Amino acid sequence: MSNVKTVCLRFNLDKYSDKKAWEYLQNLDRNNFKSYSQAVICSVIEYFENQNPDEREKQFIAEIISAIEKELPKFLNGCIAGIMHTYQHTDVEIIPQNTEENSDINFDFIGG
Repeated sequence: MSNVKTVCLRFNLDKYSDKKAWEYLQNLDRNNFKSYSQAVICSVIEYFENQNPDEREKQFIAEIISAIEKELPKFLNGCIAGIMHTYQHTDVEIIPQNTEENSDINFDFIGG
């Protein structure tokens, strides 16, 4: 008993989808597909495995979340480093304003 199964395909070139499929097969990239059979096999698998778009969408979202979780700490560290760098290079002297409320306060204890 042979492990090879043969299937005959028929393309009606008067039908748009048949003609389009036939044209794809005629223009196969021989680096990716060595034969019509390999192209048809890949197409059938791809078609039926993607019949459940909810599962595919969940997988896609999970991949995005995973990438964000991996890269977010690096991004936040960079943001914090940038903020720290900005404050380290800013020489701001805080001088209390002489108002009526604090005019009687001796600011010598803070160097003022």
